[in-house]
Amino acid sequence: MKKLIVTSLLIVAVGSVSAGGLGIGAGLIFSDSHLGLTVEKSLGHHKSVGLALFENSLHLDYVMHNDHLLHTDSFTIPVFYGVGGGVHSSEHHGETEYHFALRIPVGAAYYVMDHHLEGFLETVPTLTFGDDTHFDVGVSLGARYHF
Repeated sequence: MKKLIVTSLLIVAVGSVSAGGLGIGAGLIFSDSHLGLTVEKSLGHHKSVGLALFENSLHLDYVMHNDHLLHTDSFTIPVFYGVGGGVHSSEHHGETEYHFALRIPVGAAYYVMDHHLEGFLETVPTLTFGDDTHFDVGVSLGARYHF
C-alpha cells in the first residue's frame, strides 16, 4: 500500500513538472493529530485536484475555488469546496483492513503571491464505509509552496 501511495504521489509531481512546472503546490498538512504530505495540481478555471498522503491513508479531492472573497495585489483569500474520496488502512487481528470514504472538503486559503506560498484551513465532512460505517467531520491545517 505504501509503495502504491508513494508512486501515485511521484507520478502527480513529475507529471506536473514535465508539463511546464506550473500549477502545482506541495507541502505539509496536519489533520486529526497526523502530519502528512499534500500536493495540489491546478486544472485551470478555478479548479484543482488535491492529494494528501498520511502514514495509513490517502485522500484525493476535486476542488473548486472562489477567489472573490478577499483579493489585493499581495494576497488572496479564496473559499474552496469540492468532493473526493479516501482510503485508510489499519491492522485488525493481524490482517490489514481497508476503509473507503466519501469526503466533502470546504475551506479557505491564504496566498502570498510574491513568495508562492499558500496556507489553508479546511473542514471535511466524511462518510466512511466498512464494517462500522460512520459519519465524521475533520479539520485540517496546511501549507504549500507553488511551483
